[in-house]
Amino acid sequence: MFSEAINTCMIFVARKTNEQKAVFDLKNSSETIKGILERDYVKNLILAGWHERDIAIAVFSHGVSILANHYQLDENSNADEKALLEFEILIKEKFSTFRIQKRKSL
Repeated sequence: MFSEAINTCMIFVARKTNEQKAVFDLKNSSETIKGILERDYVKNLILAGWHERDIAIAVFSHGVSILANHYQLDENSNADEKALLEFEILIKEKFSTFRIQKRKSL
């Protein structure tokens, strides 16, 4: 994935399940993202020639998958938004140019 594009899009595939999901925990999920940023995953992508913004998007995508695979207790809260913003902050610490475009929901 060697993107020189100005805008990069990600596609997420979701599958319905009847299995019980764990309750989302922002602290644990943030620790998972920190771990990904510190482990060989990121280092290997850098060595493979990936651009930092593409690596950042890959890590953010992992955060989205963590969020999607958990149950949210209060469906009316903005916990999802808070989590995504927290993931952005963590990733930005490693890749300073990373940012997520915040748009209003359709």
